[in-house]
Amino acid sequence: MRRANEAIERERHPIPTIEEVLYELNGSTVYSKLDLKWRFHQVELEDSSRRITTFVTHGGLYRYKRLMFGITSAPEMYQKIVKDVLIGCKGVGRGIEEHGKNLVAVLNRLRECGLTLNANKCQFRLPKLTFFGHDLSCDGVSPNEEKVAAVRDAKPPKNAAEKESQFEWGKAQQQSFATLKDLLTQAETLAYFKNDCETRIIADAGPTGIGAVLTQLQGDSWRVISYASRNLTSVERRYSQTEKEGLALVWACERFKLYVYGRKFELETDHKPLQYIYNTSSKPSARLERWVLRLQGYHFKVVYRPGETNIADALSRLNSKVPKDHSGETVDVVRIIAQESTPVALTAKEVERESEKDPALVSVRHYIRTGNRSECKMPYYSSVKNELCIIGQHHGYAWNKNSDTTSS
Repeated sequence: MRRANEAIERERHPIPTIEEVLYELNGSTVYSKLDLKWRFHQVELEDSSRRITTFVTHGGLYRYKRLMFGITSAPEMYQKIVKDVLIGCKGVGRGIEEHGKNLVAVLNRLRECGLTLNANKCQFRLPKLTFFGHDLSCDGVSPNEEKVAAVRDAKPPKNAAEKESQFEWGKAQQQSFATLKDLLTQAETLAYFKNDCETRIIADAGPTGIGAVLTQLQGDSWRVISYASRNLTSVERRYSQTEKEGLALVWACERFKLYVYGRKFELETDHKPLQYIYNTSSKPSARLERWVLRLQGYHFKVVYRPGETNIADALSRLNSKVPKDHSGETVDVVRIIAQESTPVALTAKEVERESEKDPALVSVRHYIRTGNRSECKMPYYSSVKNELCIIGQHHGYAWNKNSDTTSS
């Protein structure tokens, strides 16, 4: 199917993330798991599409009448079809009675659409459900027992890893080993997000990374809903500390947009100047002002609390010290811009041939290839001479290594 996949136009139907699925399970106490039998093979292909699946055997030519494995667009099409079938059906529900009604509605809808379930893999009215390595229950979301069993059942070492090192294992080492396993396996159970609870995002920035924690006041205590962190890029690591802390707040809001967009929440930081920077009357720098504009769609209040109470501090420091290599992204972006900017009536080769006749473009291309960018005196290009690169015979703008913006 390699040649056929090159010709198939994909619809790019998004598959829901685990966070979106967990968000839909708020307040659930009873679960059921349904498994569709044969999966893709339950979807019938139109007659005009069947010829694409033709394959050769010793007995002649054959083609598929149903959606097959190996087609690049099969997963997204299958997801879209299942989603369309279940439109209007409610989720798992709260309580056994509501769950039973929703389950019967789903089963009836599947029968009406001619979809078959695998009875051997279906489970009903479960108090706890394992989903992508998470145990879902009325208490919240916790790591699956099988995932931590390997750590809990780990045996103490018998000898040293290095031949020249001295191996010693006594009561103190065994106690430390047991304590370490307990700390690794006793992960806190994450709570479900509730729409009627006070919400708070705690963010912090370290030298090499930023971290954020989404929490809610459920009952008398604050429960953690989700953790998030990422490395800072090589450019972001050169920001001032105030800019790093400001970036952490912006990234945290956009990272947890699924939960906080359209509702009131607190943004907690241990950097006091941000209380005034993210204020309607402040006049920050250009970069911070752009971030303020990005947060205009959120209803939040920045709250300062000292660093020793900031639980996101550890997340901002536990990232890798080696920044991610973005060297290939610049070339990819310029190539996409060049391809999309080419008129429909022309081909890229025609544009390249005409570019070779332009003396200005020929000179600029020479400066880029030889590395003598300082010799470029043309006014249209001298101001961006350090941001130019070449794709084929094209010239185009690339990311400036000393800024956080792009040119096109």
